[in-house]
Amino acid sequence: MKKSAAMSWFALAILILIIVFPLLSILSVIGNEAEIDKYELLSAIKESLLTTGIVVLVTFPLSLTCAVLLYFSNIQLKALFSILCILPMFLPPISIGFGLLSFFGKNGLLFQLFGIRLNLLGKLGIISGHILYTFPIAFLLFINAFRQLDISVYESSLLLKIPFHKYFFRIALPKIKRTVLAIFFQIIIMSFSEYGICLVVGGRTKTLSLLVYRFVIGRLDFKAGLYLGSIALLPLTILSVSNLVSPPIRQTIIYRQFISAHMKTLTVVGYIVLPLVTMISILLVFSQLLMGFTSNYPINTSISLVHIKQVLSEPYIRYLANSLIISAFSSILGCILITFVAYNANKGPSKVVSKILFFIATIPYAIPGLLFGIGYLIVSRGRLLYGSYAILILANIAHFFASPFLLSYFTLSHFSPEIEDILNIYAVPTWKKIKDILIPYLKYTLLDIVFYIFTNSMITISAVAFLSTPHTMPYALVLNSFEGEIEYLGKTASISVVILTINLLLFFLINRIKRLGMSHNLPTEYSSMLD
Repeated sequence: MKKSAAMSWFALAILILIIVFPLLSILSVIGNEAEIDKYELLSAIKESLLTTGIVVLVTFPLSLTCAVLLYFSNIQLKALFSILCILPMFLPPISIGFGLLSFFGKNGLLFQLFGIRLNLLGKLGIISGHILYTFPIAFLLFINAFRQLDISVYESSLLLKIPFHKYFFRIALPKIKRTVLAIFFQIIIMSFSEYGICLVVGGRTKTLSLLVYRFVIGRLDFKAGLYLGSIALLPLTILSVSNLVSPPIRQTIIYRQFISAHMKTLTVVGYIVLPLVTMISILLVFSQLLMGFTSNYPINTSISLVHIKQVLSEPYIRYLANSLIISAFSSILGCILITFVAYNANKGPSKVVSKILFFIATIPYAIPGLLFGIGYLIVSRGRLLYGSYAILILANIAHFFASPFLLSYFTLSHFSPEIEDILNIYAVPTWKKIKDILIPYLKYTLLDIVFYIFTNSMITISAVAFLSTPHTMPYALVLNSFEGEIEYLGKTASISVVILTINLLLFFLINRIKRLGMSHNLPTEYSSMLD
């Protein structure tokens, strides 16, 4: 018992060190006004609220509709549609902006083929990019939410011939209302704090997140950047406190396919809507391939490997190596820390400490990476850790902590307490319990956690933008330096293609391993969760 209590307190100390301390350091600068133009600040806040509001109004119902059509209908090729829906998730956010620019912008593919040109620079570009950025996450969270539903209730509604719309809105949605609310806030947070897309297609429109980036990275005005970041932290902290006291997501372990006996209408609508939505993902990836494998898009569209060779040679190959090192250590160490914290939050002897562990571990769910980057900048600037691999790895682990923690926590909640009692009675050593019992039980969950942290570490530019140096710069951060310059479109696309290829290879590898081990009870579509 004493050892278990000590482990719980140690887990709490870890969370305070990597999550609470950096966030509290941001609060310390609130009230220290910097020299910022008030009109520019108010304009940025106004633009952020406007674009975020529109993104939520579009992404929330669209992702819900696609998740319903995919999960409840009888359409074929569900696995393919699932992968296509989440495809933009494997690209850095800034690459989405470049994709929009190359397809819809001046001299874009749409103009060359059909003479249609859209002025994407400004609000339209930011809104379009943020919809593509937030949709895959919201879609996956809705899919995971539907797996919380008791299938027996749905089967009873079929026997009673209750119309699907009544079952869904009167029974299903109220059951997962906390999760639905969490998804709503997640879209707000992601859109409000993202700046990579704004950097490319924002034009003269300045959002609050872009203003923070400009001050810290562009002008090296850390005081102004920290002040702006602290402004954004207060409402997001309120969201985390109001929304994360109870679990927003639950991942079920045993999967049973819904029997869609009278879903002909849903199936027909699914065959219309899902191809249209996934076509956008296909075009986005196609635009990256087009720019990456042509000589000088849009002037010379002959096939060439010149850009791919460039981004796989010096100095870019060093940045790719940095990303692989950071992502690998973040995923492995993160997996160990997250599982350790989740175990103590779930099985710890003190209910009070367990609740505190759960609450702190889920705070990153509502805090954008931008603010974690600023927090870690405050605590490490001027010290040995600043610019090192260690600080980048810690920032990534903290940034992506919440979603894999929830997955691990709920998986452990299915672990039989009787087994725990037997292990305690026979005084089985902790290391043997972990090696022989917990790791085999959690092996597929651990794979999900490693995949989630690795892929997000490969694409993120938010937290690490303030912490890296030229020696430790991740691959995705190279895209920031181009900022939508037309002459760099080939290189930016090639970097995006390399990152996409690595993430997809890992995706198929892990899913192959999982299917080999438990194909009898897993859905065919991708079932990992996310940030």
